[in-house]
Amino acid sequence: MNKGQFSKSMTRINLIERDIQKTIFIFLILSSFLWIILMGLSIYYYPGGSFGDSTTEGFSFFYNAISDLGRFTAVNGESNSVSRVLSIIAINLI
Repeated sequence: MNKGQFSKSMTRINLIERDIQKTIFIFLILSSFLWIILMGLSIYYYPGGSFGDSTTEGFSFFYNAISDLGRFTAVNGESNSVSRVLSIIAINLI
């Protein structure tokens, strides 16, 4: 293999590596945006209740934990199925 062939093969390898890096970067950005959207929807559909006050409505960043979104039943006793499914999908993206 002469010097010209070696540099051409290295250029192809560099281009392939760059394409792989670009694909991974795009995947990470898209999965991050999808995580934010799914967690936002999960918070939106959370029925309510916190450990300090079970009568509150919705999710509170100050009084609820992220793990509350994945409970079968919300703290106020209502079904939490929509929020649960969305938060499980979002967490599995990580």
